[in-house]
Amino acid sequence: MFVNAVKASSATLPNTTTYTAHVTDERGGINGYKLTVQALTGMISYEEDELHSIILDELDGGNIKLIKPTLVQDSTTAGIGTEPLVFNGSGTIYADNFNLGVAIPSTVLSTSHLSDQGLLGWAANWTGDKITLNVKAGEAKAGDYLCTLTWSLADVP
Repeated sequence: MFVNAVKASSATLPNTTTYTAHVTDERGGINGYKLTVQALTGMISYEEDELHSIILDELDGGNIKLIKPTLVQDSTTAGIGTEPLVFNGSGTIYADNFNLGVAIPSTVLSTSHLSDQGLLGWAANWTGDKITLNVKAGEAKAGDYLCTLTWSLADVP
């Protein structure tokens, strides 16, 4: 995502596109799973020369907001299993969440072990209006900012 901001700004992705995180769990409910998202760094503005990348500015986090997605079960497995827990029951998470400069993963989907929760195929769908970029006044310098999000799927007891 890129932003060109000096004063407070908010941007959303196009509402005509759907962004999806899909999990298929065919293990039979023995263990649960947890899908997380995290930014390894804050949003960074940098410039490059032939040998170096120079960081010009880095935002502290809390800028990339995901609003609760719509859950959809695969049509081939409809009626089997119950839906996974979304955002630990919260309505919003931040993909760029940090504590004392350390990246903290935000849980997107989670399931319990020994249950049919999240069994087989489920997709979390976001339309563009459910993904926002927010920059507070004075937080950023003019320029392009870049952030890479890492999605992880873990087996949990």
